[in-house]
Amino acid sequence: MTLTRAGATLLDVPVVPPAPVNNGGSEWAAGWEDLGGVCVELPATGLPSVDLVGYAGAMTCCGMVRTYYPGPDGSYRTLDRSLGRGPGSWIQVSGQVVLMASNPDFNVKFDCGACSPGPLQAWTVQDGRYIDVTAQFPDRIAAEAAGWWKSIDGANPAPLGLVAPWVADECELGRQDSAYATLDQLDAAGKLVIPNDGVPPTWPEGPAFVSALTSFLVTEGYCH
Repeated sequence: MTLTRAGATLLDVPVVPPAPVNNGGSEWAAGWEDLGGVCVELPATGLPSVDLVGYAGAMTCCGMVRTYYPGPDGSYRTLDRSLGRGPGSWIQVSGQVVLMASNPDFNVKFDCGACSPGPLQAWTVQDGRYIDVTAQFPDRIAAEAAGWWKSIDGANPAPLGLVAPWVADECELGRQDSAYATLDQLDAAGKLVIPNDGVPPTWPEGPAFVSALTSFLVTEGYCH
C-alpha cells in the first residue's frame, strides 16, 4: 500500500494481516482471507490515516481492522482491532470518523460462534489508541436491543447467544434492573437451557448461565 500526497510518499508498506494484542496466534499468519473496505481520514493534523478491514486467514468468524496512522514525528504506525462478527462500517459524526462494530469478546462465550454476536461498539482513533464512544449512540443501541428481543421473546429455549448481548445493551441503556429481572424470569421458566441434541452442554445454562453472564458483563463494564 502506497500513500502519496503532493508528490511525496507518506507510506509505502506491504499489506499484512493484523495481529492484535492477545490474538497473536498462528491463525493470523496465513494472510487475509478477504480484504474489504478502506477508510481514509484526514484529521486536523493534515496527515491522513488509513483503515483496512477484512477477515484474517483461517478465521471463521471475525473481521479485523488495521489502522495506519501518523505519529508525532510524521512516521506511520499500526493499530489493530478485532471487529467481532461482521465487517464493521464507518460513519462520520460532527466531522469525526467513527468505526461501528461489535464486541468480539462475546464470540463463543455463551453459544456457538455463529450464534453469539456481540453488542454494538463504536470507536474513534485518537493519539494512537482506540476510544470507546458507544454511549454516544443510544438510538442504535436501543434498536439493536429491540432486534435481539424479537428473537428471544417467546422462544423456548431462549437463544443464549442473543440473551447475552441483549442484557449488555440494556445495561448500556441504564436498564440493568429490568434486564436482570427478565433474566431471572426466563431462568424460572426453564428457558435458559441449551437445546438437548444428545451432546453434553459446552456452555453454562440455567442458574449457571445467569451467574456467568452477570459476572462477565461486570468484567466487560456493561453492568455493575
